[in-house]
Amino acid sequence: MFLRRLVVVVGLLLIPVAAGADGHRADLFFGFSLAEGSWLKGFHVSGEHLLPGLEKHVFLVGDYSVHQGTRQVFQSGLNFSKDGGPVGLSGRVLLGGVSDDAGTDLTLAVGGGFQVKIPASGSTRAAKPHWVLHVQADYMQRKGSNDGFVRVSVGALVRFPRVRK
Repeated sequence: MFLRRLVVVVGLLLIPVAAGADGHRADLFFGFSLAEGSWLKGFHVSGEHLLPGLEKHVFLVGDYSVHQGTRQVFQSGLNFSKDGGPVGLSGRVLLGGVSDDAGTDLTLAVGGGFQVKIPASGSTRAAKPHWVLHVQADYMQRKGSNDGFVRVSVGALVRFPRVRK
């Protein structure tokens, strides 16, 4: 079961790499994460790809986090992003699962993020990936349960800009 989830997550995370190579806009996030439940420490990775035909603000997201080896969260959904200069905001809705000591359940997550672009040193080309400091928080509700939990993540985001021909 774990291996199957891992393959799906790795596949979802490769979408942005392929998208960046063929000229579409994509992001790849990796960072430190805290999850409610005695504030479990862990890591968080996610990748997102611009949905064609929806302007430049709607992305398909693949998301995975592990907290102290006991809680795994694997989700996908939509991210709505607004870039405006050096600072950006985003909101997201994700559907997926959570696996921990209580079992494996369906989850629905709603959250948002704040991005600050890190200035590039040296030559800047429009098609060159750039780094962004990213902070996000998600509230996750388990199916069939009245208790949800919060996940807060801080890390780096690599942004692959669209190549203009």
